[in-house]
Amino acid sequence: KQWYQRRVRGKKDCEYVSQVMRAFGDLLLGVEVSDCWESIWEICSSHLLPKEEDEDENNENKEKRKKTEMFTIQSVVQESAVLLLGVGWRVCQEKPKRIINLCEFLAGNMRICTWKIQITMLCSIQHVLQSFLPSSNPGTGQKVTPVSLDPFQRQNIYETLLPAILRCVDDTKHVAVRGLSLKLTFLILNSCKSDEVQMREEVVKDVLVHVRDQVSMEGNHNLKAQGIEIVSLLEKNFS
Repeated sequence: KQWYQRRVRGKKDCEYVSQVMRAFGDLLLGVEVSDCWESIWEICSSHLLPKEEDEDENNENKEKRKKTEMFTIQSVVQESAVLLLGVGWRVCQEKPKRIINLCEFLAGNMRICTWKIQITMLCSIQHVLQSFLPSSNPGTGQKVTPVSLDPFQRQNIYETLLPAILRCVDDTKHVAVRGLSLKLTFLILNSCKSDEVQMREEVVKDVLVHVRDQVSMEGNHNLKAQGIEIVSLLEKNFS
């Protein structure tokens, strides 16, 4: 945290702050395990949460500001903050204690992101899922030991993340957003089938409705095939 603060203190250039944040992420990638999650969270959330209202501001000004300002996640600094969250998650300790809070944060902010940052949010969600699902290190091919979570914890995580992911499945304009969100939807459902995780019936029905709608309107043949595969998986294993 001190390394980051020394470099950004007094700096207002968004591009510069963004580059420092990404450099911080590169430093973290060289660490196997770190206990600096609280510092990373403090840095990132300061850019990804609305600032607290000024108590001295009169009510009339507050109302005017609320009508003209809506907090959104759209700047280069905010995008770098989302990336740093994902990288920080890969190296942080005690993941089981923190995972639900992070999932709630990512899912809750998806609706106020621009589509480009939605992709970055989805990438951070992928980091979270990969931390407890068996996988290989993309660089070395070595098996990565997943974090141990019980079925109830996994159910809670999936049911927290799916509404945000489905919001991106509904994106009719951006192929990249739909593609990654369908990939994560399939990853979650396939994990439920493999690990016998039971999700609530209403959640499963919601996924089915969204993906069926995507299939019916999809113009990209590859994404249409992905959607059909998800519908088939749902009908065979969750009905």
